[in-house]
Amino acid sequence: SFSTAAEERLKKYPASTRTVDWHGTRFQECRPRGQMSGHDACGPGGADPDGIRGGIVARLEVLGLFSEPEMARGMLELFRSSCSELLESIAQAVGSGAAEPCRTAAHTLKGTARNLGADHLGDLAFALEQCGGTADFAAAAAQLDEARAEHQRVEAVLAQLDAELGQSS
Repeated sequence: SFSTAAEERLKKYPASTRTVDWHGTRFQECRPRGQMSGHDACGPGGADPDGIRGGIVARLEVLGLFSEPEMARGMLELFRSSCSELLESIAQAVGSGAAEPCRTAAHTLKGTARNLGADHLGDLAFALEQCGGTADFAAAAAQLDEARAEHQRVEAVLAQLDAELGQSS
């Protein structure tokens, strides 16, 4: 059963669920309504116009991390450092024309972003992964710019969540 705080978050960020098979374990995954893939959970002008916060909040809720604020903050920090390093690796690979390092780093970024609920960043990383697979560095450069911009939006949400989690610990 959900805690009262979790119930309040679900009211604030309405969610849809789907069954997910993750490494042989089936569980119900929450996503902001209308965001089973992609973004725009609350619609234009909503409290979360990009759907970023709703996706991350839903993922932290599924993982039960709101009851463990320090663990949640650690996860957010790990995500932040990993994403920055991966984006830098992708930029270096694109700049030097190294297809496989681009594909590999983008694949890792895709999983990292999607595991946290930053689905649009994950989608952009998937596009980068495809560019690396075909050695299309012109397209990769454009996708990288979009991924960096989305990463900045995710970072802003993570900073806000980190502050909120710090107040509750």
